[in-house]
Amino acid sequence: MAEKITVHNMASVGIIFRESDPGTIFIDIKDGGYPIKAFCWMMCPIGGNWIGESARYDRNPRHTFSRELVEELLLEKQETSLEEAKLLGLNPDQDSYTIAKKVAPTSDDTKKLVHLKSTLISAATPFGDFLVNIPKSVLDHGVPDNTRPGYSSLFTYWLVPVKEQEWSTLVELHKKFGNLSVESVAVITSLDEIISTQRYTCCGHDRIMQKFFMDMGCALASEYPLLDGISCEYMDMPLDSYKEYIGRYDILRHPFKK
Repeated sequence: MAEKITVHNMASVGIIFRESDPGTIFIDIKDGGYPIKAFCWMMCPIGGNWIGESARYDRNPRHTFSRELVEELLLEKQETSLEEAKLLGLNPDQDSYTIAKKVAPTSDDTKKLVHLKSTLISAATPFGDFLVNIPKSVLDHGVPDNTRPGYSSLFTYWLVPVKEQEWSTLVELHKKFGNLSVESVAVITSLDEIISTQRYTCCGHDRIMQKFFMDMGCALASEYPLLDGISCEYMDMPLDSYKEYIGRYDILRHPFKK
C-alpha cells in the first residue's frame, strides 16, 4: 500500500468566469485582515475549507464548494466569524469582522442572488485536485517577523461558466452593493487587468489560474503573475467522498480530526 501524502488542509474553490469571455472572472481579494500576512491583497478563487462544524455535513468537495458559495455571497452586512481561521492554525488578530455594504437589499435583489447562486452551483464542473506546497520563504516575503512554517494543501477546483443573463445579474448586483462577499473583497476583473496591474494570487492558486487561462486559449496567459517558490502538482479528478480522501491522504486538519 502506497504511503499517504500529508496535507495541512483541504479546500474546494470555483473559478467563476464569463462563458462568452473566459478572460473575465469573478474572484475574491483577501484584504488587510487576512491572517496570512504575506497573502494580503492577493486574489483567491471563491470557496473554502473542509473544516469546522458546518463542514461536518459535507459529503465531498462539491458539497463544500456549494456550501461555501452560499455562505460567502450575501447582500446583507454580516459579522463573519474567524473560527475557521483559528481551526487552520492561522491565529487571527480578532474573532470576527464585518464587510461593509453600500445599500440595503430589496426582496427582488435577494431573489436575484438566490437564483444566481443556484445557477453557479449547477454550472460547476470538476477541473481537478491539485497538491500545492507553500515553503516558509514565501510566507516570509514582506513579513520579517513571520514564524509560520510552510505547508501543503489539497485543493479541488471547479470550473463555473456563467451565461450572459446570469452574468448581467452578477454585474448588476456587484455594482449596486460594491461587494457581494462577506469574507473578502469580491471583484470582477480580467486577465489583461491582472497582468497590467501585476495582481498576485494567494496560496498557490496562481498556478491553477494560469492553467485555466491557458486551457481556455486566452492570449497572454503565459504572463500570469506567479509567486516564486511555490510548487503545484495535479493529483486526480475529485473523489466521490471525503471518506475516500481520508483513505488516500493524511489530512492534518479536517472536521473529524481529534
